[in-house]
Amino acid sequence: MAFIIRQVSRTSDGREIVRPATVEKGVITIGRDAGCDIHLPDLAVELHHAQISADGQRVVVESTSGLDFQVDGR
Repeated sequence: MAFIIRQVSRTSDGREIVRPATVEKGVITIGRDAGCDIHLPDLAVELHHAQISADGQRVVVESTSGLDFQVDGR
């Protein structure tokens, strides 16, 4: 399975910069650890916070730390 991760940032004048990266894995990791596929340098995020996988028809986001998280505000 391949995931495309898009890092979105803004310049000082407000322009959006999108940096895409393709990750060829069955499961991608999210967390504060620099080794995570999606690195979030925020102290509110655990080192290994969550993981994303796909089972063919749907994308599954699961907590690996036991803490809650939101997807699209839910």
